[in-house]
Amino acid sequence: MRVLLAPDSFKGSITATAAAAALARGWLAERRGDQVSCLPLADGGEGTLDVLAAATPGARWHRALVTGPGNAPVDCAWLELPGAAAAVELARASGLPLLLRPDPLRSHTVGLGQVIGRALDRGARTIVVGLGGSASTDGGTGALAALVHLSRGERRVVIDAIELILQIAKGVVLKLVSELTGPAIDAHRFVHVQAGPSR
Repeated sequence: MRVLLAPDSFKGSITATAAAAALARGWLAERRGDQVSCLPLADGGEGTLDVLAAATPGARWHRALVTGPGNAPVDCAWLELPGAAAAVELARASGLPLLLRPDPLRSHTVGLGQVIGRALDRGARTIVVGLGGSASTDGGTGALAALVHLSRGERRVVIDAIELILQIAKGVVLKLVSELTGPAIDAHRFVHVQAGPSR
């Protein structure tokens, strides 16, 4: 029999790759003659970069020191992909596991913006952002503020932030990876259930 094992990670306990390997060991312990293949999956949250790295020849890991969701420094890994592309993971820069306890109203996504900035600095023109696992409910405003800060140093001016962000992003393709699908205009129908302090 041919068997395909395609698990996602189990939050806070095991990665998708480790889960697939454990399932394969268990299966083969009982049915040694079967042909077992592992295909770890991710939905944009924790483990998305691990799955991308395993599936993309030529992917290169980088690290950046960023501001975590509670202001503590975080050593955040990101991926450089072939074709002037990069992948970053919100969970690694601004995720729930980076806090001792959830604090959704004070946590922020500044670290996500900082790691996107590092990828841009290295020449990425396509950036894949895994959106799952956020510790914050700031809607990405922290990430946008960090991008403005990176381009303006200490001369941050709120009034022209949108213009600056558009200048930074000119010629950049941003791809968002999420477990939710639907037009942004319909977001109000499900975001209050799927994310935020009420989750």
